[in-house]
Amino acid sequence: MFNNLDNNINGMKLPIVVKDKENYISVLENMFNQLKESMNKPAFKYEAGLRKEVEHDCNLIINALKKFTPNNIDEFDEVVEIILKKYLNSKLAVSELDKCYAFKGVAAYDNLHSKCVGENFYNDMLQEEISFFRARLVGKTEKLCDIKEIISLPFSKCELVGNSRFSSKNKICLYLGVTSYVCAEECGYNNNVIKNEKDIYICQH
Repeated sequence: MFNNLDNNINGMKLPIVVKDKENYISVLENMFNQLKESMNKPAFKYEAGLRKEVEHDCNLIINALKKFTPNNIDEFDEVVEIILKKYLNSKLAVSELDKCYAFKGVAAYDNLHSKCVGENFYNDMLQEEISFFRARLVGKTEKLCDIKEIISLPFSKCELVGNSRFSSKNKICLYLGVTSYVCAEECGYNNNVIKNEKDIYICQH
C-alpha cells in the first residue's frame, strides 16, 4: 500500500537555476526526463492518461525551445500554438483576471478550497483589487510627454518589434507587472543598466 501512495517527484524542487544559458535546454530536458520517469510510479498510474499527457507536453516544450532561433521563429510559434490550444478550455489556464490562479490562487475554485482555511480567507482574496504596472526605458535626450507613449506599440507599428526574450518579430505584446518593483527589475534597474531614476518611466493600469 505504501508504494501505491508514493507520489514524490525526486529532484524536481523549484526554482531550477541555470547559470549558463547555453545549458538551459539540456538542463530542462534532463529535468523533464526525471518527471516522465516519475510518471511510472503507481500513484500516478491511477490517473488515466496522465503519463501520456505529461510525456507529450514535455516533448513539445523541448521541441519548441530547440526551434527557437532567429531563422526559425515561425516553426517555434507553430509548436507553441499546439501547446496553448490544449489548454484553451482549462479554467486554471485561461480565465478572467479576477479569477486568475496567478493572482488569486484557488480562491475562485470551490472544489480546490481547503476546509482548514475557511471561506472568509478565499472571499477576501477574491475582493482584493489587482493593479498592473508598466515600465519603459528612455534615452537621456528623450522625454515622454503623453502617458500613451509608455503603452505598448499600436498594431500599425508591428514592424518595429524584434525578436527578444519574450517577443517575436512583428508581433505586438503588452508586458505588465503586478508591482512597480518587478517592472524596474525587468528593466535592469538594480544591475546598473539604468543610471538614475529619471531614466525609467512607470505607469499603473
